[in-house]
Amino acid sequence: VETCEEWLEREDTLVYSRDFNKDPIWILISGDKEDFKTCAVNCSFRSNWSRKADATFKLPKKSKAPSVHRSMESASYYEENNITQARRWIVMTTSLSSDVPVGYFSWAEYDIMAPVIPKSEKALAAAFISNCMASNFRLEALMELEKENIKIDSYGRCHKNRDERVDKVEILKRYKFSLAFENSNEEDYVTEKFFQSLVAGSVPVVIGAPNIEDFAPSSDSYLHIKDLKDVRSIAEQMKYLAGNPDAYNRLLRWKQEGPTDTFKALVDMAAVHSSCRLCIHIATTIWEKEEKDSDAKKRPCKCNKGSETVYHLYVRERGRFEMDSIFL
Repeated sequence: VETCEEWLEREDTLVYSRDFNKDPIWILISGDKEDFKTCAVNCSFRSNWSRKADATFKLPKKSKAPSVHRSMESASYYEENNITQARRWIVMTTSLSSDVPVGYFSWAEYDIMAPVIPKSEKALAAAFISNCMASNFRLEALMELEKENIKIDSYGRCHKNRDERVDKVEILKRYKFSLAFENSNEEDYVTEKFFQSLVAGSVPVVIGAPNIEDFAPSSDSYLHIKDLKDVRSIAEQMKYLAGNPDAYNRLLRWKQEGPTDTFKALVDMAAVHSSCRLCIHIATTIWEKEEKDSDAKKRPCKCNKGSETVYHLYVRERGRFEMDSIFL
């Protein structure tokens, strides 16, 4: 007697017309060719117009293929990066709502769990700010912190008072606090300013993404200036923490205990190169379109036998293309 699982395994399947092993995803680019041998779906990036492309990167309108918009800049300065207004078919920005998110975080690029070293600088905080025309209030906040007697060493072009050419992360390791002030307060726009502070074991004082907690290794690993009126209270916190080692070290406790699962899942996204994730997205879209085709086979998702109902689901791990079959 055939079980529900056996019946569903047979009936809830579809043989797709396109085999990406034989007919890989083809993406037109203007530069050198690029292939990802380890990507979960066969994919080629080429400047060759000899065949129909599945997508293009900002190329002349010679191709009718969907175009890809990729940028890691803030939508406050580049309106086309606002995914709600994007006119392109595939969006790759720092927004986690993008078709293919591209972030500044990576286990490979950042030694996030590097041990904390003793703080040796007299100044309480370090700042690296070189865009002095930012759209938010970050320079005003820096000046207000100084008015509250927070000594800040500024290595960037803005309010510069330290002239050394330095390795940013190595310098930050010497300071209790790092001013991780972004150039705009945009959801999901969290750059190396924040992640380098984490690597250095310097508590980030943040101006930027309103949802910064989604990018933090723990809920108490940073200080957040949401508005200019917050500066005085944040300055008082900084002074208190600087004078109370136990309280200060609690903000770095995640370095020993490990970050939250949410943080690990976020950074793990970068384990698969964004170009490979783009290929997976395009291939998935192609197969989904075939599944929705009116001529496609109608597939059952459950089986009833007596009082038992068995559901059939397809799932896959992040970074994979092929689905695994499970029953509930």
